Amino acid sequence: MNYIEIIGPPGVGKSTLLKALVNRRKNERWKTYQEAIINIANTLKWKQLGSSKSQLLYVLNKINVSKYKELGLANTIVQYEASQIANSIKKKYEYFVDAEFEALNKMPLRISAINKSSFLSWHIKSLNKLFIMEAFGYMPTVIFAEGPCKTHHGLKYIQEHKVTADTLPRAIIYCTLSAKDNIKRIQTRATATGSVSTIHNQLNDEQLETLVLYTHQVAEENLTFLKRLGIPTYELNLTDTQSDVELNHIQDFITENINNSRHSLLDFARIYP
Repeated sequence: MNYIEIIGPPGVGKSTLLKALVNRRKNERWKTYQEAIINIANTLKWKQLGSSKSQLLYVLNKINVSKYKELGLANTIVQYEASQIANSIKKKYEYFVDAEFEALNKMPLRISAINKSSFLSWHIKSLNKLFIMEAFGYMPTVIFAEGPCKTHHGLKYIQEHKVTADTLPRAIIYCTLSAKDNIKRIQTRATATGSVSTIHNQLNDEQLETLVLYTHQVAEENLTFLKRLGIPTYELNLTDTQSDVELNHIQDFITENINNSRHSLLDFARIYP
């Protein structure tokens, strides 16, 4: 799968960074996930559609009724048509799910089963994006702010011999800031919007602080694991708004890793002594 992932603790500002990169993008050599979904929907052929529901949405898509992009019809078409994704695609990513289960089972936090299920659902949803990209053979590089490495709670639990190289990102943009600033950012967002991420839902201040400290620890451990695999990494502190120079450096990093051939991650004998 041809993708680059923005990873880091929840709530630090990864989605905001991706929006800034999109606004500065000078060409179409990489896509966001939603852009990729719209591309797929626009290139589907009538004969590829397997249901009357998809065919109706296809017509609405083509004639652009009620600004279909805003209504998400493109996403609905692709999701519906991808409902029978080949097991061979899903099986390649099983090692991610196995390690996620183990990480959640060993999570040293007193949080509810609902919150833990939110972690797992969040991860499965991010994996499903890759399933769809592969199912439709999508080729351009996609940048994810919600991908399987970012949503994982313990890459260290992955058994390295199960890793398939083409399931991993081409490169990583690692975002962080202090845990204290992260908590403030989450609380500010909750006050401004009246809602928080499902993984932060129904937590009091003490529980939120405990969870944020834990997610920062996990993010750093995940970064260590990915760097150990030799995946190119750009590390970025999001405490302050990024300057034009910094954003240009990130764009250069993305371009460089789009151009490079896939790095080899198969020789684990060299990586794991």
